[in-house]
Amino acid sequence: IRKVSRLDKLRPPGNTLTHARFKMRFILLTKVAAMARFSLILLCALLLVVSTGCPSNNDNNTNNDGNNDTPDVTADAVDDTQADLNGPPATYESGYQMIFTLMFFDNGTPGGGSNVLNTVLKKSFGSNQEYPTTILIDIKDIPATEGEVALKIRSGAGVLTAVDGEFEWDPETSQTYYDGTLAKTTGQLDATFESFNFIATIPTEDEPLRVILPISDLTVDAQLQATADGGVSIQGGKLAGYITKEQADAIEIVVTPSADPAKLTQLLKEEDLNRDLDNDGTNDAWDLSATFNAAPAVIK
Repeated sequence: IRKVSRLDKLRPPGNTLTHARFKMRFILLTKVAAMARFSLILLCALLLVVSTGCPSNNDNNTNNDGNNDTPDVTADAVDDTQADLNGPPATYESGYQMIFTLMFFDNGTPGGGSNVLNTVLKKSFGSNQEYPTTILIDIKDIPATEGEVALKIRSGAGVLTAVDGEFEWDPETSQTYYDGTLAKTTGQLDATFESFNFIATIPTEDEPLRVILPISDLTVDAQLQATADGGVSIQGGKLAGYITKEQADAIEIVVTPSADPAKLTQLLKEEDLNRDLDNDGTNDAWDLSATFNAAPAVIK
């Protein structure tokens, strides 16, 4: 009995091909099949590389969504200045004077998700503005001892004097110096202001609108960084305090010169009230937080 080979099984009926010709065709088909399998494997590998190496649309959407609520001012002034940080001063003077160069509401705080408020703030800072917002800081009575020391600090609105680069306090700014602390090894500055008036002048089509935002229990959390001229600066400092609904109801803000005044309550949004001051079960104030930069200044 002749053993039937695989080749014999595949031989077409009728013996129309000679054994040699059929064998050659069989070998050729086998090679073609092998090449096809290899091409398929290569294609799968390429697809795997493409799918893992390129970000998906979902990934891009996630990144974009994370930045939608962040005003462009936050990306500019804080991140770009980090390269200039020199650490705390090696030795401290008895006092320092500074001026805010930037301030914006943080995301997650009432007003922070509103580009309207941060746009107003962005347009308010800078000497090239028609009505620049000026916030001054005066630190004094820093002792010569090392470690954590007590000091006095005052902050509030200021105005430019007739001498370029020199400032003086706004008449409506409190003259009170509050207690603060300074950790000399790190430059960490902490202080709490019982009251703080943020004053801005906003241009309108008629006369400029002077706006006073009274902030209560304002805390300052910042680090003093040495500057080349022997002064100090602050970059990425934190402010936190609250404003009541009653106060916000009485404050009007103009977003653009041609716009009608809007109550601050509308911009902070009544549904975002997040503090119950009188413990009656109803929120009646907004806890606010902001970021600021400050640079050396001369206060007369």
